[in-house]
Amino acid sequence: MRTKLFALLIAGLLGVIPQVSSAIIITGWNVTIDNSLGSVVVDDKAGIFEDGVFNDGQTVVIEIVKEFTSPDFDDFDLGQPLFLRFEKLSENSPSNIVIVNEYITNSSVVNWYDFHMAVASNLNNNQGEPAVGFDPSHIFTAGVPGNPFQSVTFSQFNGPNEMPTKIDFEDGVVPAGSFFQPGLNTSYVQIVTDLEAGGVFWLKEYPTIPEPATVAFLTLGSLALWRKRKNA
Repeated sequence: MRTKLFALLIAGLLGVIPQVSSAIIITGWNVTIDNSLGSVVVDDKAGIFEDGVFNDGQTVVIEIVKEFTSPDFDDFDLGQPLFLRFEKLSENSPSNIVIVNEYITNSSVVNWYDFHMAVASNLNNNQGEPAVGFDPSHIFTAGVPGNPFQSVTFSQFNGPNEMPTKIDFEDGVVPAGSFFQPGLNTSYVQIVTDLEAGGVFWLKEYPTIPEPATVAFLTLGSLALWRKRKNA
């Protein structure tokens, strides 16, 4: 499966990635970038490649390419998010969406020190029951080739049956102008939905950076370590 992502990346370099902004159909779902939910207009890009449908039509497997371009961070050190809007096309659409790989590019001028993925089905309405979450038995592996973050954990257990709705990548860095690739090995994440035809959920992804005081502390610590080694 993951070899198909290489073909998708080559397509991206050639400028022919199927951009989600113009809507992409994966089996049973319509996917678009929803820029209306961000605080500023950004030029982020995304592409999706479908690997197939499994488990008697209940699971569709995809790979995602994303490029984050905005250098803007809010007062809470949160970067501008990229929202993918998934609309269920029929009652027979797969209820599970497996992401076996993502290729996430930091095209901003800011180093990322954390990264987050979240799902929600009630951003634009007052839906009472949660209808989307991450399967807690599957998560991207931390600290492996392609993923510089040493910690990958679930949080916000407010999905169906108290499933987690957020994944936090922490204790690592993605330098400006580079990329990371969670799922490069055999790990993956699975989004579980409980939506009727026409139902919608959003996949939100965004980076974070340390507050200035933390950056200063890390810088001083690195300088002290360098001096200690130099004088050893």
